[in-house]
Amino acid sequence: MQTASQVLASPLPVIRHVKGTLNASVSNEWLHESYMHLWTTFDQEIRSALAPLNLNFQVPHVDFAGGEVYLVGNEIGLSGRFINNVCVPVAKVLARSSQPSLVIGDIQAFLVTPEIIPDVSIGVTINNNDRITTVKVVGEFKTFWTLDLAQFSVSDIGSRLQLGPHLGQLVAQMRKFGLRYGFLSTYEGTMFVKRTADFAFCVSRPIRALDTNLSVRQCFAGFCILAEQAHDYTEDSDFKAERLRGQNGLQASVRQTPRRNHVAEGHVASLVTGLTGNVTPNSIILSDQGGTLTILNVSRMISHPGQTDKAIFEIDQQGTRYIVKCWGPRHERASNAEIAVYERLRESRPGGYDVFANMILAGNILCSSLFPDGRALVLPYKDGQILGYIWDDLDVRERTHVREECEKAIRILRYLSIRVPDAGKHNVLYERDTGAVTMLDFETAMECPQSEHVPYVELLSLFGDSTRRERTSDTLPGRLMSGDGLFSGESDFRKPGLCGATPDGVVNVNRFSSPRLRAIESSRETGSRMRRPPNSFEADGFNIRNFKPVTIVAVAIIVAIIVAIIVAIIVAIIVAIIVAIIVAIVVGVSSNTPEGCDTIEYPPFLEKLKGRCKLNPQQQSQTTIFMKAPEIIISGGVGVELEGPRHQELIDRLDRARSGAFGEESRNANRA
Repeated sequence: MQTASQVLASPLPVIRHVKGTLNASVSNEWLHESYMHLWTTFDQEIRSALAPLNLNFQVPHVDFAGGEVYLVGNEIGLSGRFINNVCVPVAKVLARSSQPSLVIGDIQAFLVTPEIIPDVSIGVTINNNDRITTVKVVGEFKTFWTLDLAQFSVSDIGSRLQLGPHLGQLVAQMRKFGLRYGFLSTYEGTMFVKRTADFAFCVSRPIRALDTNLSVRQCFAGFCILAEQAHDYTEDSDFKAERLRGQNGLQASVRQTPRRNHVAEGHVASLVTGLTGNVTPNSIILSDQGGTLTILNVSRMISHPGQTDKAIFEIDQQGTRYIVKCWGPRHERASNAEIAVYERLRESRPGGYDVFANMILAGNILCSSLFPDGRALVLPYKDGQILGYIWDDLDVRERTHVREECEKAIRILRYLSIRVPDAGKHNVLYERDTGAVTMLDFETAMECPQSEHVPYVELLSLFGDSTRRERTSDTLPGRLMSGDGLFSGESDFRKPGLCGATPDGVVNVNRFSSPRLRAIESSRETGSRMRRPPNSFEADGFNIRNFKPVTIVAVAIIVAIIVAIIVAIIVAIIVAIIVAIIVAIVVGVSSNTPEGCDTIEYPPFLEKLKGRCKLNPQQQSQTTIFMKAPEIIISGGVGVELEGPRHQELIDRLDRARSGAFGEESRNANRA
């Protein structure tokens, strides 16, 4: 037993997780990033909502110290743990403290099978028969190993772009029930959403599972109280839901162009040859935009339409395998987007790209017992495995190769003004024997206007590591070499993360060393293409973590040498200045000696002679007498004229003076 206050403030139990689903579920809904705003007052509003509650009573809820015993591997299991560890204890606390009528449950318990089904719903009962009359909060769950929600920030454009489809799905659920409040959670991170206007959604910072200063349970309890106070939201009469996307999805061409026929003619002819009139129960009759009919005889069903109203078939024509992807009428947006991507790829390079499948044809389904109505896209069959299934088994070199090929694909899409919100390892095929990497599935593709600076968020969705996260708004210098003729000349990639960059091939300067990848490289039909090292460039400015260790050591050595040289120069200058000062002093003293003079130091006994020469105090302080016939010059410039060449005589007198015999000579000198 714990007090209600302790239960709410506790961190969530740690989830046990092994492998599991490969990608977060993504709907076709979308919330444009410009409508997302940081909920700056979230903490304050939650604390204010909890403040009136009396939480001193005991609650029969225990979080096991050892963590969870249930092993989670998919979204359903994760949502069950959230309900058990968050919803149930919060409901118990609120039932005792302030909200006795609050219930949490599945949407089918609230309403009869609505079209839009949120993962969890919160409502209130007003009758004893548990008849629920109002839904007040809806929530959506994603798996934390496919969506790193705990690391997102609404202040970051890359995070907002990744949140677009997930918040779009939540907002669609909120709109369905006319709600102001909803939440998005991966258990490891939870974001709370409040709608403040038709096109304004305040999103909280992610509340992490282990937070204790405003824990997930505290936030959830306060959030329920806020929803109870004002849960409904009414849109303006002229509101158009399509505007929430911010822009339209890609549209497939409604006309035929010479380039469309350029590639398709040979393939379509081979598909139709021998099949005209040979319609079977497994046939799909397809009409393209020009009205040309093509009969496709299915050899294998890869995925059944079921409730999704989508299917994938395989056809085999004279030993060549093709894939037919079909969409029902309600998936018009998805089919338009995917077909439009392949049309743009083909128009930009009729020969195709090695990182994408080359579209054979697309059109409307006229007749088929397998898939009666909708649209179909025919692509060549590609060998390989879904990257998500084998990623953990790849060595470092193979992973580097796959990353570079995926980045190449995204560069090409950016050049064509396309971004893919749900990019993931589940949308990439990798053939280990040949090294072929193929990016697939563009149902959620969106326009990327030339005026928008859109970072490479697809790389983060694909690989999710810190290196790629730092580069989501990068500036990648260098160039992509013109290797196979799509573009002429070279393309300077000053801003390849922006729409409108011009890619053409890949540049690779670190060669593969493993036998497998050497074979892959040599087997390329287009020849080897050079590419920059994956860690050579940096987003948002310089960052030393993006350089190789050898480069860092070399730079450090060069810097050390430069510093040593500068210090040596400074020391040499100081020494030179000191020497110059000493020399100047010596030269200055020497310059006081008249040219051609002999010098004799004054011994102490000559003080009387200095006095008798009537020298001033400054002159008397001198210790040296300069003698030059025919005059005696006292240091300081004062001269005493001698009568005739008496130089030697004066020296003799001074010698006698040393013995103390001043006598007449001294007096004569004084008179002189």
